[in-house]
Amino acid sequence: MAKFRGHVYQIMTKGKIYFEAMKFQYDKHLGKAFAAQQLFIAGLYHYGYIDEETFKKYTAMYSEKLPVEITESLTPEQMRSQEKLANLTKDFSNVLKQWDSMNVKAKNYWIKKAKENRETVPNAKLVLGLRREPVMTK
Repeated sequence: MAKFRGHVYQIMTKGKIYFEAMKFQYDKHLGKAFAAQQLFIAGLYHYGYIDEETFKKYTAMYSEKLPVEITESLTPEQMRSQEKLANLTKDFSNVLKQWDSMNVKAKNYWIKKAKENRETVPNAKLVLGLRREPVMTK
């Protein structure tokens, strides 16, 4: 039987809400869970479900900043660019793992994508290296 997890909330967001939550997380230098917790607590306080004392207590509890020093703020365009780069890096990592099981059409798609991104995504060069056949065989 599954363990009861009624105290856990999973929130799916997209578009403007997701982007603004990312900005909040970045501006406050918080991890994803602490940023979500702060937004949740602020909402409860705003709608009058918790008092100011409880609000301050839990806001302080979930205010531990990430141990990374950020020297300058990113523009929204820079944030989107970094997110795209992270997604491409993840995609190319998955391609590297699944290369042997991919069909020819999929391999050609990822080779084309790797050529387009070889200067910005390190794993793209690794994917381009996969298109070559081994020089020596047993």
